[in-house]
Amino acid sequence: MGESVDPDSGRYATKYEETDYIQTIRDLGGAAGTQEIVDVLDANYDTVYSALRRFKDNDDSAIMSRKVANARL
Repeated sequence: MGESVDPDSGRYATKYEETDYIQTIRDLGGAAGTQEIVDVLDANYDTVYSALRRFKDNDDSAIMSRKVANARL
């Protein structure tokens, strides 16, 4: 699993870097929904959703994201 709980904050601390998400999306054919990424990385849904949203807000990110219903694509 790519996550662990930070002992100081009690929050999940992801071990996945943006490059891990990029490779996963490439492996899934260049586009992927939140749940597909969760399944491949064996990660927490909220963590992946937040990461995709963070990448969307970062102009330097190679990952583009948009909201579709309650997921990110």
